[in-house]
Amino acid sequence: MLVPGGNLLNLAHNLIAFQTIRLYRNQATVAGADGVNTPVYQPPVTVNCSVQEVPNQFYQMLGLDLNKDYKMVYSSVEMKDVRRDKCPDAFDFNGFRYVVEANTDWRSQDGWAASVCVNQGKTP
Repeated sequence: MLVPGGNLLNLAHNLIAFQTIRLYRNQATVAGADGVNTPVYQPPVTVNCSVQEVPNQFYQMLGLDLNKDYKMVYSSVEMKDVRRDKCPDAFDFNGFRYVVEANTDWRSQDGWAASVCVNQGKTP
């Protein structure tokens, strides 16, 4: 029986291979002359996690844009999402850069967090 504190992510890691991403934590946000915020990232860290496609039937339920590519990332590390006047964390995976749009943090209870991330194009 699974109970809070059972850490499903660790159980899954015993059954499936995890992927490696390069996580860029947002260090600061700099406002340009045009008023557009530009993120400044810390040097990347390597994170082992589970990266999965977001099923199409969840797009409407989650309010996602059908014309964009989203991934769900399950990890034991915190990933900061979009916040007012703040840029989110980003990561590189399979040659593409993704940013965190939403995060559900269960780390204090079960040791993992789930993040909805959107593709921003080829890795710079």
